[in-house]
Amino acid sequence: VGGGAKLRGVATAAAASSKYENLVLLTREESKNGKLRSLLEGAGIETFELPLVEHTRNSAGIREVTDLLAGFARGVTGPPRETWFVSTSPESAAVLSHCWVEAGRPTAGFKVASIGRGTSKVLGNVPGLEALVQFEPSKATGKVLAAELPLAIGQTILEEGAAEPPLVIYPSSELASGDVETGLAARGFDVKRINTYSTRPVQSLTEEQSRAAEGASVVTFGSPSAIRAWASLVGRKQDVYCCCIGGTSHDACLRNGFEETMVFSPEKPGLDGWAKTVARAIENRKHTQQQQQHQ
Repeated sequence: VGGGAKLRGVATAAAASSKYENLVLLTREESKNGKLRSLLEGAGIETFELPLVEHTRNSAGIREVTDLLAGFARGVTGPPRETWFVSTSPESAAVLSHCWVEAGRPTAGFKVASIGRGTSKVLGNVPGLEALVQFEPSKATGKVLAAELPLAIGQTILEEGAAEPPLVIYPSSELASGDVETGLAARGFDVKRINTYSTRPVQSLTEEQSRAAEGASVVTFGSPSAIRAWASLVGRKQDVYCCCIGGTSHDACLRNGFEETMVFSPEKPGLDGWAKTVARAIENRKHTQQQQQHQ
């Protein structure tokens, strides 16, 4: 009897695992997985939402950004010089949008640089703010943005006749690397980084989420934070296909010990490329399974 019960337990576990095997896990914070899910399910790929991270706001940083924007609204920003507000993620864009509205929706004295289409779309959700977005880099990474943001030192001259470098105000995640400010400073920009939010792992998974995490073969990662959360909460690194939104997350997977041949990312970060990367990983998995069956 004991042996029969054990076999039934094994069969139940196997059935539970197979239930999730062909699902793609979406690990962005809650309510932020809809666009990728639509693209994947439109291509016939089933998904399961498994939020691994959540955002927290830094009230002091948000107040500082709001005050700086309010200075433009009041026309009291000091000596005139070219000023950029840089937004490097959809969450950064949400924070900047909030600060801009709270500051009175100023429209003169500064420009906005967005790291890519997804971030620009969030900025564009606020009427009037989209017109201030004057720059997107050729590739949606902090390093490329820092290398390509237009530099026009000669346009900003103080009364003494000395050129003052353009100012970049960078509302950032506390966990963001130094790529943006380091790259911009090296080119001559005066960079003011202000930490306005952070990302932390969710505290736990539900029973169904745990089963999905153990049974699925493909997981998507939109940030290094989600990768660290997966490593901590789930632990699987050698037997799961990892589909990253871009090179930063791809590199984070490798640093965290994931199997290199099972980590995928698009050449250019973005939702469309991310969805195609998932399809490529699924095809790779099918091909590997076919090879194993013929051995």
